Amino acid sequence: MAAEPEQRGLRRELRFWETIALSIGIMAPTAAMALNGVGVSANVGRAVPLAMIIATGGVFLVSFAFIRLSAHFSHAGSVYAFSGATLGPRAGFFSGWALLGTYLAFTCASTSEVGLFFTSFLNGAGIWSGTEWIVFSLAAAGLIWLIAYSDIKFTTRVLLSIETVSVTLIAILMVVIFVKLAGIGSTPPHSGYSSDVFSLPSGTGRSALGLAIVLAFLSFGGFEGAAALGEETNEPRREIPRAIRNAVLAAGVFYTLSFFAQTWGFGTDTAGVTAFASSGSPLGDLATSYAGHWMSNLINLGAAVSAFASARNAASPVNTAASATGPDSDARPVS
Repeated sequence: MAAEPEQRGLRRELRFWETIALSIGIMAPTAAMALNGVGVSANVGRAVPLAMIIATGGVFLVSFAFIRLSAHFSHAGSVYAFSGATLGPRAGFFSGWALLGTYLAFTCASTSEVGLFFTSFLNGAGIWSGTEWIVFSLAAAGLIWLIAYSDIKFTTRVLLSIETVSVTLIAILMVVIFVKLAGIGSTPPHSGYSSDVFSLPSGTGRSALGLAIVLAFLSFGGFEGAAALGEETNEPRREIPRAIRNAVLAAGVFYTLSFFAQTWGFGTDTAGVTAFASSGSPLGDLATSYAGHWMSNLINLGAAVSAFASARNAASPVNTAASATGPDSDARPVS
């Protein structure tokens, strides 16, 4: 009796929540909001929310291409398949390796952020002063590559749960800021609601606005991660487009509200803008001012975990993209 042929390929076991978890995990909303507003503020001053609103519109247009193409092609190579199907095999090959490099850079950057935020947490909580971020970053890198080969269904669920807790902390902080700015409780000097966030400061050129939009755009980096699960998701042509669309919309709303809270929280005058643009941890500083030092410590810890989740999730597309674009890969995307 002939032996049954060995089943090859990836197992289709992921549902909507595991799929969207990869996109959200790579974006790392907590870590993004803990850092990205500083660069935007340095370029456009008080108009940080305006830059984010424009960036959100641009990202949604880009995501629309992923949404449409992922409804037709289910392939672990993500943009390798999409570009190969629409522009030809050479374009697909180039795009696949370019995305592979992007995810490698994401993994390295997010791993560094783990050390940055975790040392801030240890120092702020008085647990361990004078720690070096590189030590924790290297330890995180080893742990990330260890669990990158674990069961993706379990891992994505755990990391999505952790990210949800971290985002909830920021949401609570935003509510506290908005409530206090409304006149309930004391607020720091220079803070307050202002419509100035919708206009550029005098002397701000188009190049500065463009750079600020690019920096805000980077907060969405990784939204397309779900597309790499085309061969591991049940009903991928339905679930992956839903996951990408919902991840972008949810992140856009969260990011915009967060930038409103940060800009108004610091203040829209010169002193407030300077404080925002020069802050090493804007969410931590606002948490200390509006809620207390304990909230700042929780935010830093949440940002460290969020960065870890981002690095872990970015490592998954690295594995699938490398196999999909390697020398043994068919240059024609599988539909």
